[in-house]
Amino acid sequence: MYAAIRRYTFERGSANEISALVARSFLPAVSQIPGFVAYYVIDSGMSTLTTVSIFETRDGTDRSVRLAAEWVAQNLADVGMSRPQITAGEVRVHKMAEHGVGT
Repeated sequence: MYAAIRRYTFERGSANEISALVARSFLPAVSQIPGFVAYYVIDSGMSTLTTVSIFETRDGTDRSVRLAAEWVAQNLADVGMSRPQITAGEVRVHKMAEHGVGT
């Protein structure tokens, strides 16, 4: 399993507005990349959003990074979105709960 974490800052707009646009437009595209496992948007506060993309393969993660760069350039230029700080690589240790969230 592989993950890419991208940290962005923005100058205009709100985390809620940007997250809603990501959910409507980017999420459907990134989830179509082969090997997709999960995608998260985290409101880190202080005009900062952090995203986490998880894929079964390194290729999927690499494709998600390229797709995100293209999508941000095309869709978020008006909010003054920064170039992201990117951390990507193989997930070495992980554990998931054996029960559903909230149960």
